[in-house]
Amino acid sequence: MVNCLLMSTATPIVDTEHNTYYFVRRQGAGLANAAHAIHSGAYIQVAGANKAKLELGDDPDRTGVYAATFEVVNFSDSAKTYTLDTTVLGQIAQGGQIVAGEVTYLVYDYARELSAYVTYNVENDTVLVPANSKATVSVTITLSDADKAYMEERFPYKSYVEGFIQLHSQTDVSLSVPFLGFYGAFGEAPVLEEGAYESLMGGDQAYTTADQFHNALWTNIPVFNEPEFDSTTQKFYLGDTQCALFVKVPPRSVWFSRQCCNFSGQKMWESPPTETGTWMPSKWDWGSNEMLKISTIP
Repeated sequence: MVNCLLMSTATPIVDTEHNTYYFVRRQGAGLANAAHAIHSGAYIQVAGANKAKLELGDDPDRTGVYAATFEVVNFSDSAKTYTLDTTVLGQIAQGGQIVAGEVTYLVYDYARELSAYVTYNVENDTVLVPANSKATVSVTITLSDADKAYMEERFPYKSYVEGFIQLHSQTDVSLSVPFLGFYGAFGEAPVLEEGAYESLMGGDQAYTTADQFHNALWTNIPVFNEPEFDSTTQKFYLGDTQCALFVKVPPRSVWFSRQCCNFSGQKMWESPPTETGTWMPSKWDWGSNEMLKISTIP
């Protein structure tokens, strides 16, 4: 119940720069508000789950139709009325490269609102929940032909469909529930992505292509290992290691310090892979106080 209260009364955060909400995958249920959770007198619950969230699953047949059901639980002594409002979000992919005569679409880290058609099982999109009672809400989301065509053209392995169903109240605390689905068969995408050197190394020029994005996660990590420089960060591919001096993605060259070697002092087999995917051993001279630079690319 605590999870449901906190999530139901959280406020979805707006990305003011792009005039839409942040992705559910980025913000979850939104900004928690303990005061709202305490005074709401109601929450959303989903059958078979201990959290207020809707998992719509994937859509292998690419119908663009998603259905979900949840309950509004009113544990107060007065009736509550809510107006339903659903925002459906998708990813942006725009042409950024031409490779072998074909356009490669690049994915951006902010959302776009889809022109989906949303229906409910209640009249006038209004939910009335009697005191100390429950009300069941069923929602059907249907993507427009334009939205489906956009995903078909630009995402080889298709795309996420996500957003928020909000229950607005004029007199009580408003509620909301996040949902997450996928247009297409989620399992069709390769487990191992074929990211280019420049796309995976991070930094200001990092990018994600539309054929890899739904397995690609980015974060910001310290550029240096020293604590005093922790505030200096760069964009980094989350599938890589978080050690600033040691990366699995093949760099042009890498510096190794004494702490990166194994305890035998004979050989170190943790050199980064070459572009051909092989692993290169390296010697370490314990008598040297200098760091060794090992080139991984001829």
